[in-house]
This record gives sequence, C-alpha cells and structure tokens, in this order.
Amino acid sequence: MTFRNALELRRLFPSGCLLFVILVLSALGCGDSKGLVPVEGVVLIEGAPMPGGKILLTPYGKGKPSAGMIQADGTFSLSTYSMNDGAKPGQHRVLVIDDTKIEENQPRITWEPPKDFVIEVAANEDNSLKIEVSSAAGWKQVADD
Repeated sequence: MTFRNALELRRLFPSGCLLFVILVLSALGCGDSKGLVPVEGVVLIEGAPMPGGKILLTPYGKGKPSAGMIQADGTFSLSTYSMNDGAKPGQHRVLVIDDTKIEENQPRITWEPPKDFVIEVAANEDNSLKIEVSSAAGWKQVADD
C-alpha cells in the first residue's frame, strides 16, 4: 500500500464510519420513518373472548390498513408492513372477521360496527384495545358466501 492510498483510506474512513453508524441506527428502528406505534388488544364477542379470526383497522384519510390474527384467547397484535409493527396513529374504522367455522363449511362472518364507532390509536400512549362486539351495541353480522 502506498502512502497516497493510505491517505485516501484515512480520508474516506470517517465518512464511511458515519455511513455505517447511520445504517446501523436505521436498522435498529431509530426514528421509524413509517410512524407506526404498537397496538395490541382483545376482542370480545357478546362478552366472551373471540376464539380466532382477524381484525382490520383502516385509518381515516391516508394510510395503509393494519391487521392482526385473533388468537384463541381473543388477543391480537396489529401489523402493517411487518409482523407486529403496529398501526398509524389516529382514528380508524374497524372490522372483525370470524372465520373459525370455515372448516365446518359455514360462512365467514364479518362484524361491522355502528357508523359512529371509531378506534383511536395514540402516538405516545399505551394502545391496549378492548373491542367489545355485540348485537346490542349495534354491531351487525354480515355472512360471506
């Protein structure tokens, strides 16, 4: 290695180091450019945990919807771009889909909330949601054929 090559490497090293630090910090999620926040919760159907299905939150205005698989105990965690990365802060419409009986050749049931039902996802707060689905509260069942 010549002296000139050594000087060139020394000159490039600080900027290469800075680039490396920037790449590592962005890979760790520092300053998430998508602006998502973690969201988890539980879905209750007529007071009991929903034993499976899906939940879909669609933001009012612009933004990609987020979805989650409802576990056997009714709990879920939302994903938008990657597993469990959360949802966009703001107000959302919600759909709850019960597809637990499809294997029994029964139709999938989509629960639609009342028109004024809004889910608020907060930017800097705990987003543990409790979604209580019931006919008495105005939720409607729509069977998919």
